[in-house]
Amino acid sequence: MVSKPWEAPLPQPPAVGWARSLPEGLRRGRVGPPHLRYGRPVPGTVAAAYLRSRGLEHAVDQASLRFHPRCLYRPSAKEPPGPDAYHPALLASVTDLAGTVMAVGRTWLALDGRNKASVRDARRTLGNQLGHGVRFPGTVPDLMVAGEGVETVLSVQRILPAVPHVAALSGAHLAALILPPGLRHLYIARDADPTGESGTATLRRRAEAGGILVTDLDPREDDFNTDPCPIGPRDLALHLAPQLDPNDAVAHLQFEDALAA
Repeated sequence: MVSKPWEAPLPQPPAVGWARSLPEGLRRGRVGPPHLRYGRPVPGTVAAAYLRSRGLEHAVDQASLRFHPRCLYRPSAKEPPGPDAYHPALLASVTDLAGTVMAVGRTWLALDGRNKASVRDARRTLGNQLGHGVRFPGTVPDLMVAGEGVETVLSVQRILPAVPHVAALSGAHLAALILPPGLRHLYIARDADPTGESGTATLRRRAEAGGILVTDLDPREDDFNTDPCPIGPRDLALHLAPQLDPNDAVAHLQFEDALAA
């Protein structure tokens, strides 16, 4: 019987020098990072228009995001045969706990940036993704918010900007996320679907086994950035406030700014 991805053996925190065991091409940055080198800053691009359309205009300057004006899309074996195509893309660097780029997430976009490109798999990741994530840093050392999609995580990050956030890019990879040492309280911004719930449950069990307090953040809709009407910062702040630890809500929730937005 074939195991589900989230039932596979989970990675352990990396030991010193662990990168020596990685494939030579990945270690030298030949798998994911070249896409990032060809990328450019997001402001003023189609990727910025896409983020604005998702209510995420605050994220255009995030260091982990880049824009590729002409990113290769190659049809997979599950698609009808066809030629390679090129579309603009939002790039997201997937890093380990030390900040080393391990993979790159690609979201192909429509030419006007108002939606994703009309391809079968508008999102793909290239490189060594397991255990790693797209990181949006904060200043609070012992709290973290984890979720699946970049858009989901950025929606929460907008009103909790001091708290580190990480996007695992799928439910299975959320389950396998390597957690940083010293983490006291993990918030999981879960997606309300079977894969999201399974990934959340597995990550919760792993974190609690390590003595970490875990709180699920439940979305109002399917996720925290539901297409086509993502919840705004004001409503999201009102929705999340009672789900947070009261001390965290007082210290870190940008409630007044969200109400003014």
